[in-house]
Amino acid sequence: MKKWRNTIAFIALIIFIILQFIPYDKQMNRPVKGQDLFETATIPEDIGQLIKSACYDCHSQFVRFPWYANIAPVSWLVAKDIREGRESLDFSVWNTLPKREQLKLLDEIAEEVIEGTMPIDIYKVMHLEARLTDEQRDSIVSWADSFAEDLLE
Repeated sequence: MKKWRNTIAFIALIIFIILQFIPYDKQMNRPVKGQDLFETATIPEDIGQLIKSACYDCHSQFVRFPWYANIAPVSWLVAKDIREGRESLDFSVWNTLPKREQLKLLDEIAEEVIEGTMPIDIYKVMHLEARLTDEQRDSIVSWADSFAEDLLE
């Protein structure tokens, strides 16, 4: 029985090591100066902190890659989440978006934050600062609504 356990553990270790050599599509940071939300809009400091801690790692070109983002198969999931996050909303290109698109995105931000679907659950497991309280969620929604109104003026 012990021999089988050791054999299985050895095989698992070999598979784990081999997985590290399988390439993945790591989403590199490529910010463009003057296009980021924080460079083009005035964001209240408290809201800015919330957005940066709960949103920016998937929705910007300023991703902070934690240690586990380089270890397969977790690295594949991280790359996928960032790719999909940037496809739906990339704060780093905010200034390039038409106002209509910005308004739509602000509405989606408010909706997903208030419903609790953002940030995604798996992100909150390793990023305690991304766990938003109801009060913080309400603050982000109020900001998004107010920012949308300002865009309409």
